Amino acid sequence: MLKIIELSTSTLKLSSNGQLPKIKLVASNLEVLVGNTKLDKILKQYPEIISLSQPINADTLNQVYHHVETKGSPVFSKRRRLAPTVLKAVRKEFKYLMVRGIIRPSRSSRESPLYAAKISNGEYCPCGDYRRPNLVTVPDS
Repeated sequence: MLKIIELSTSTLKLSSNGQLPKIKLVASNLEVLVGNTKLDKILKQYPEIISLSQPINADTLNQVYHHVETKGSPVFSKRRRLAPTVLKAVRKEFKYLMVRGIIRPSRSSRESPLYAAKISNGEYCPCGDYRRPNLVTVPDS
């Protein structure tokens, strides 16, 4: 059973009335084929908004840089094994995030344990435990 939802933007003051769009998959891109609303026109004008195959431009994302000060030695956690199914799901997610330019490889000595939470559709979602790094981080003033 599909739920009909409303898609809206607070910035542009636009909304879609909740009609189910016809979606077709073309070369790993989603194309929205719906009516002639203001929101539809914007999505058709800027197809990169819903593109899954193009990497995100890191230069536009990183306009603000933040330096995290810490006290003491780097936080270290002993590596531990993940179950093969969980490891496969986590690797797939990290590969996707790297291809999109959302994350990049690091050689930092600071690391946190990786956990994988099972979400409602049965897949695993990687998540980090930042409790120990937060203990040595100097708060922003």
